Amino acid sequence: ERGKYVRTIIRLTISYVPWIIYWTLCAIGSRNGGIWALGISLLLLIYNILTKHISYLDTVSLGYFIVTIIVTNLLKTDILIIGDGYYGYGYLAIVSIISFLIKKPFMNYYILYSCQENELEQCSKWINIIWISVFIISMLIFYYIKVPMIAVLKSNFFVLLGIILTLIILKNKIQMECDV
Repeated sequence: ERGKYVRTIIRLTISYVPWIIYWTLCAIGSRNGGIWALGISLLLLIYNILTKHISYLDTVSLGYFIVTIIVTNLLKTDILIIGDGYYGYGYLAIVSIISFLIKKPFMNYYILYSCQENELEQCSKWINIIWISVFIISMLIFYYIKVPMIAVLKSNFFVLLGIILTLIILKNKIQMECDV
């Protein structure tokens, strides 16, 4: 039972890998960040299809990386390389807020394995608010900090904080279930 929350964080971290690759490659000036991220996202989507559990984050990430490749390689502009974190986190914040407003929070995919169906909404609400906050704070970090690698490191701190807070919420929730 207690290992459920660890699987949740592993799934979330794996979904975040294409973004980490994208931001890291863009931070060093590579024009291939979107291509690598799209490739990894496609592999994740294939896995999702095979396991019949489609992740909202993995799916919307595909759209962003396709646009990034088009803008960077076909339109020959580096706006999404230079503003990679600002636009990327802005995109993640917007799609997270939309998913929350339409009552299909993106984190449901991950926490479904840690919470029972009747407790999903309560668990999901707070965890989604945490991740929307992480995305907005990270977007602002990239907007105000003009040194890409420093911005990546600072935003990754907030991502790590989001992971830790998610773990705490899930662990406490699971602990309460086990004590009953």
